Amino acid sequence: MLWIRGVNPSLEMGKLNAGINKEAIFNLIGNLVDLGIWQYNVTRDYLEWDEVMFKIYGLEPENFEHKFSDWRKTVHPEDVEGAEASFKESVASQGEFVYTFRIIHPDGAIRFIKANAQSHGLNEEGDHIIVGANQDVTEFLKVSEENEALIETLKDSQETARIGSWQYFPDSNISVLDEVTKSIYGLPADYKIDASEGISYYKKGYSRDKILEAFGELLEKKKPYDLELQLITAQGKEIWVRTIGKPKLNAAGKVIKASGVFQDITEQKEKELALLESTRRFEGAFQYSAIGMALVGLDGKWLKVNKRLVDYFGYEESELLKKTFQDLTHPEDLNTDLEFLKDCINGKIDHYHMDKRYRRKSGEWMWAMLSVAVVRDSENKPLYFISQIEDINARKTYEEQLLEANQSLIKLTNKLSLQNRSLNDFAHITSHNLRAPVANLILLTELYGSAEDAEYKDVIFTKMAQSTADLNETLDELVEALIIKNKAGMEMQELNLRDYVNTVLKKQSALIRHTDAKIEMGLGFEKIFAQPHYLESILLNLISNAIKYKNPDRRPEIQIKAYQKEGVPSIEIRDNGVGIDLVRHGHKVFGLHKTFHKNSDARGVGLFMVKVQMEAMGGEVAIESEPGQGSVFKLQFKPELQRL
Repeated sequence: MLWIRGVNPSLEMGKLNAGINKEAIFNLIGNLVDLGIWQYNVTRDYLEWDEVMFKIYGLEPENFEHKFSDWRKTVHPEDVEGAEASFKESVASQGEFVYTFRIIHPDGAIRFIKANAQSHGLNEEGDHIIVGANQDVTEFLKVSEENEALIETLKDSQETARIGSWQYFPDSNISVLDEVTKSIYGLPADYKIDASEGISYYKKGYSRDKILEAFGELLEKKKPYDLELQLITAQGKEIWVRTIGKPKLNAAGKVIKASGVFQDITEQKEKELALLESTRRFEGAFQYSAIGMALVGLDGKWLKVNKRLVDYFGYEESELLKKTFQDLTHPEDLNTDLEFLKDCINGKIDHYHMDKRYRRKSGEWMWAMLSVAVVRDSENKPLYFISQIEDINARKTYEEQLLEANQSLIKLTNKLSLQNRSLNDFAHITSHNLRAPVANLILLTELYGSAEDAEYKDVIFTKMAQSTADLNETLDELVEALIIKNKAGMEMQELNLRDYVNTVLKKQSALIRHTDAKIEMGLGFEKIFAQPHYLESILLNLISNAIKYKNPDRRPEIQIKAYQKEGVPSIEIRDNGVGIDLVRHGHKVFGLHKTFHKNSDARGVGLFMVKVQMEAMGGEVAIESEPGQGSVFKLQFKPELQRL
């Protein structure tokens, strides 16, 4: 007979039945070190411990009532359900029991116990006997205060991530769920739940049918499962869970336990479903868009293109995907496009728009409006581009036609404006040139009418004849100018500058001889692009004014120069006359009817005409002058002015 260490042999139930399998006990002892040995009479609920067991559990023999509940009281509350279920499963199946659980030592310490047990069958009295051994494996597991903190951290992480665990023992139909799993179900921590009730929480239809099928195959075919299903909590809330199950087999290959992981994935699933819906919407918008769309790699390769883009370019989709956008972009537009893409990749911008040209398969160029946005990952690294390409060939054609029409309108407007200005100028010129001879005739007529002396009347008549001839000559010139306008309008011509200067000097020859004026001419160029009538009128006004407003104390000197400055043809007419006080009159020098001297014939028209005519030819006039020192008039012509 084998005696259990520390058991009083005088106790009737303390004797180990001679029929106990000694080999089994010795096998257990051989597998462990510092074992506590126990025997449990299931029928009578009588528990025997040896002295090592009392030492492991920190209990005194005199306080031990030899009941199963004595052991149960020592087990950590969180492990009681699982340990008890495993023990009962072993009893029901008469199989081996191996389980590790925690106890609370009387000194408050948490100890880890590894339990081994084996059913011995019935003794002589017909009682069901189980023998086993316990070992304190706390040191082996190196469970210290740090490990306890780690366990708490792990538990917190499980609760945060909503990851729980479960166990199911098929022989006893016992289900064990941890607190997190119960929380996911919406159940209190102390709630007892069996397998069938747990399955009833799955949403009717696919989810419930699928878990029943998977759980059945796990028990019957030993097939593990990993599913994402919908669950209706105890509060009626619909959630998504991930449930993982796997079997544990005994030596005979029978499933003795099923266990697994249970996680609330509602938030993740909702994001996945939202992303899926968004992807489907994007896919629909992408494929059936009225404009071309493409996903483009960072290297410019077409990753994905829609049907509209294929139609635009005239390639087969497979052909297009072998090319890059650089292959199809007009050389004049490529650098701009690449600079925009570089800025997107570097994070300076996240999208851009531009009009550019693409080459179709036929070789034709197509104008397109390109809109590009960069797609980035969670770390803000660029992944690819989404490009929208709209054919705007028709719009570009309209724009070009509109531009041409607008330019034609501008030319016409300028032409009409110049013609209108020309007519106004012509009216002023006519009035200016006719006023003096007409006034002279009126005066001579009055003198002739009041004269009594016949000889004096003959003199007056002779002068009237001369004035009439002068008036006729002026009218002939104006009529000739009018004929020129009617024929050629305001068209600019390439003129010989020297010829026009000589013509003006010839017309002013009598005045030049009368005042003994000195004329110097230095022409740096011979040809000038101008309106003939305006050029002569400008030169005549400026040269005649230089003589008319001479300084009474000195001989008049006039310098006429022509030169090119930075490609701009310029003419200077410099005199040593009375000059103009620009401080007082500078703002009105070129105004109509503005005079600055007391000459009786000053009408304030000449300089006004010079300014108007220069501007009509696209040029400008400027003056430099000091009282008593003379004046310099600078004429600048526009060589690029187009013929109107």
